[in-house]
Amino acid sequence: MHKRAKFLGYLTAFTQNNSGNVGLIAALALPGLVAVSVVAVEMSHSSSVQAKLQTLADSAAVGAAREMRLGNAKEATVLGVAQNIVAAGASNQDLAYTFNGSIGTDRRTVTINLNAEASAGLGVAAGLAQLTIAVTATARVMGGAPVCAVALNEKDPSTFDLEKLARVEAPKCAVYSNSKAANGMEARDSAMLTSAFTCSAGGYKSGGGTFSPTPDLDCPIFPDPLSSRPAPKFGACDPSKQDLRLSGTGVYLTPGIYCGGFRIDKDTVVTMQPGIYIIKDGPISLQKNARLQGTDVGLYFTGAAAGLDLKKDTSLSLTAPKTGEMAGLLMFQDGSIAQDNVKFEISSDDASLLLGTIYLPKGQLFLGGDKPVAQKSAYTIIVANKIQMSAGPTLVLNSDYSASTVPVPQGVGALSNDVALQR
Repeated sequence: MHKRAKFLGYLTAFTQNNSGNVGLIAALALPGLVAVSVVAVEMSHSSSVQAKLQTLADSAAVGAAREMRLGNAKEATVLGVAQNIVAAGASNQDLAYTFNGSIGTDRRTVTINLNAEASAGLGVAAGLAQLTIAVTATARVMGGAPVCAVALNEKDPSTFDLEKLARVEAPKCAVYSNSKAANGMEARDSAMLTSAFTCSAGGYKSGGGTFSPTPDLDCPIFPDPLSSRPAPKFGACDPSKQDLRLSGTGVYLTPGIYCGGFRIDKDTVVTMQPGIYIIKDGPISLQKNARLQGTDVGLYFTGAAAGLDLKKDTSLSLTAPKTGEMAGLLMFQDGSIAQDNVKFEISSDDASLLLGTIYLPKGQLFLGGDKPVAQKSAYTIIVANKIQMSAGPTLVLNSDYSASTVPVPQGVGALSNDVALQR
């Protein structure tokens, strides 16, 4: 009893001593304070890792969605782009991560999932396990399929008109008609339009023809996507290139100003040297068995009579310039002329290569042959006041943009679609 009473006395004295209380409380609280501090440090670290990971996921999703705008993009290629973006971004950040990506069934969204282990570091001493961080990013291609054909006329009927077995094959791109007429688009007499997406500002009429898929109606007007494209600069007519009539063998043309256009006589093959050709106040006309060919060629048409007159038994093979004032533009009509519906007729038996963009804001593109058109082109894009086909041609609007070094003008093709993160 004596020892016990003595011990209790010591204990009472200790607890009544203020300095002893502070020391005891500090000693008891220290492990908790250390744990709290470690947790705070680790949470700050994990937040930093999560922010970095989210940035990588966002960048990868957007980059992959942009790749998907290409009409020929394969899933493996799209996701490979995303993986490369993440790998490049993580290489200098010492991030160990796992990657998973997917493409939406409508091919308009890309989702990227990234997981990472945030090392507990000092937290191991406090009994903390590794933290698993997961982030997700989804990017969406806005505006549907790449644009490969636009009929600009807003009021006339039959702005986009197919008849007599004519066919348009645009399986990976979109076709637009701005006409608000009830029959702004027509397909008659077994004609057919096949596209990824068809949109009419007005209506459509099927008189024994087929639209696949059925056009969306009452669509917003598709603004002229190339209206701001500046025309090439040129001077006065070249007397040596005026009202030319070409015949013989081994005929070559050089870039310049061709006033009155030019005519290629029967059985004559004409090769256009690379560059820009100004066709002023007259058409390009081909007679029987004549052929016009050229690579890196841009045709600029100005004046009410400047058009194309390519009847049957002729051939045409052209690719647009890769650089310069008409980069990506195979044909470019002066939009300031007063006359509408200048005729650009291609009824050739062989017009299999028309690589680039055909822009005829005041023109009527008329295809009247019975053979395929543009089917050997990596891509062909048409923006015209009217697009009309008759007598059985098949216009093939490929959209294999990455297969060619000819650039696609801003506003059409894959670049007509924006990409945005979906939150």
